[in-house]
Amino acid sequence: MKKDDILTLKIDTNEKPIDILELTECLIAIKYLYTDIANKNNYSNFEIKINEVRKGSFEIDFVLGAAANILQIISNINITIDFIRNLKFVYNFFNKKDFKIDKNDTDSPSIETTQNFTNLTKPIINYGTINVYSPAAPDENLIIKNEAAKTIAKNTKYYIENKEKDKIETSRIESYLNQSLIFKQTRTDNKKGTKALCKNIYNKEVEVKFGNDFIRKSIIEEDKNPLLATYIVDIDVEFKNKKPKVYTIVALKDMEISEKGLFDE
Repeated sequence: MKKDDILTLKIDTNEKPIDILELTECLIAIKYLYTDIANKNNYSNFEIKINEVRKGSFEIDFVLGAAANILQIISNINITIDFIRNLKFVYNFFNKKDFKIDKNDTDSPSIETTQNFTNLTKPIINYGTINVYSPAAPDENLIIKNEAAKTIAKNTKYYIENKEKDKIETSRIESYLNQSLIFKQTRTDNKKGTKALCKNIYNKEVEVKFGNDFIRKSIIEEDKNPLLATYIVDIDVEFKNKKPKVYTIVALKDMEISEKGLFDE
């Protein structure tokens, strides 16, 4: 087997045993992180396989093999180099004492990559070092010591919690009385598309729903153009991430027909 075929993970725990779950999570992390890079290099239908486990430190060789043929090994040192460089990027991103999250950073690691990198470092969180390298590219290696692993564990936990929080759309409903509502777009059916402006709440058009058929027919189906009127209404406003998404009209109080035409300024 050529050197190009091999990725090596060496875990040195100063002759102390490794927790089985932590080692398992570490190996699975290698699989997913390596697979991600292989996919980005347009490789498909492959598997990450353990080729050899050596005595002494926990030293494991991996190969990228074709899924259909257990004997066929895919040789591409560029994948291994990209994989190690990506590990270095994630390592440098999180190994900071004054770690801060920049929400405008479009190159920040995904939640999945972050969690897998955390799992990669678990076996040495209390003692030891991890070395990821390839014999074919001796200059491209990553060494992680246990003190760095502790810093990374703290920062990745904080990072994932904040990323997960950003993914959750916080929703709330607030009621507003006697609001001036100007329709900008209406539909006569029950489908989405009716929108209105309520300047007291938000400076953009928002989807409108009706609390009951009587309100809807009074506004939409009467013999008048709702786009030429200002309606005084009580509304329930659904907010998502602090922005109004839906106005639900729960009471129609009054209506004032505009003297201007539809296209008048």
